[in-house]
Amino acid sequence: MKACSGKSVVRTASDTSPTFLIKVVRSDHYSIQGYIRWLEEDKYVPFRSSLELFHLLETGICQSRGELAQLRSWDSWGGSRKEGYPSKKIIG
Repeated sequence: MKACSGKSVVRTASDTSPTFLIKVVRSDHYSIQGYIRWLEEDKYVPFRSSLELFHLLETGICQSRGELAQLRSWDSWGGSRKEGYPSKKIIG
């Protein structure tokens, strides 16, 4: 594994958006490890993969908006093949 440079960038979209500080400590084999800090809530959590980082970001955004549901999930859409979704065979 190789260590990443210590550059940090903080950006906010608007006054109502949560602000996260992300520090990548390691980058290896197309994955990253590091720390994420939610500045408004003063919470600090390590992450072990890109997927975990995205999950933490999504959870923080939902909590800041007061939403209990996630931005999008398998249950929230409610669609199925029977409801007009095209059924095509996937060929690998």
